[in-house]
Amino acid sequence: MQDNDILGNPDLHERLCLSSCILAELLRQSPAAVGIDQLVQVACHPREEVELMCSRLSQTGLLRLDPEREGLWQLAGDPSSLTLADLFSALLVPSFGH
Repeated sequence: MQDNDILGNPDLHERLCLSSCILAELLRQSPAAVGIDQLVQVACHPREEVELMCSRLSQTGLLRLDPEREGLWQLAGDPSSLTLADLFSALLVPSFGH
């Protein structure tokens, strides 16, 4: 196991890091919605990867597109109820990594 592979699976570790960055920014900005460009800048990942992660987090019920403004993301629920367990559960959905 490498130092940057705390979960025993490099793909899962990478998904956790990226999704944590995205969620942290959305929590920081809540209740405001955040554009993909801002998420890319904060996450330091390619736009394609950030867009895919946002889409996947949306499919698991953690994020949603702002219904009033196209292309902006926001948390799907109450920020105070979001837990690390929610994130892990979302990342471990069998179809999440494919």
